[in-house]
Amino acid sequence: FLRYQQVRSGLAFDVYRVGNLYGPRQPSDGSQGVIAIWMRHILEGRSLDVYGDHETIRDYVFVGDAARLMLLSLENLSDSDTYNLGTGRPVSLLDLVEVLKRVVDVPFRVNLNARRSFDNQGTVLDSAKILSRVPDFTFRDFDKAIFETWQVAKVAGERRRSLH
Repeated sequence: FLRYQQVRSGLAFDVYRVGNLYGPRQPSDGSQGVIAIWMRHILEGRSLDVYGDHETIRDYVFVGDAARLMLLSLENLSDSDTYNLGTGRPVSLLDLVEVLKRVVDVPFRVNLNARRSFDNQGTVLDSAKILSRVPDFTFRDFDKAIFETWQVAKVAGERRRSLH
């Protein structure tokens, strides 16, 4: 449909296939966004339910990095394309737990469970196409981005508690 509109009316577009997006102010009350959901569980004193192992991997992309790369769409409106947007770095669920242990200043419990039949084992995206347009681009350090996300989640958690 986008290609049709491009030919018919000159519509410029870019399509982004984004990895597991995370960052400050991500909703934590849904069924997606494990980082936000786990941070809320930590703040509420609940255990983290981990479904998987070191082979259950995701490509976590900080929202600020995604936004910076998507701004490239505005630089050339005559060029439309489809891009993968991921760090290319696999992070297992157990690695994510270890990062949280390093940056979170609240103790938490972890319940390890087998991967469920409907869970995807792994997703890592190759972003070479979009990164070729910005060869000096680097993704944020994962620990630092998780720490920043945690700091915002703590403030949001304090606000929720004060409202109740």
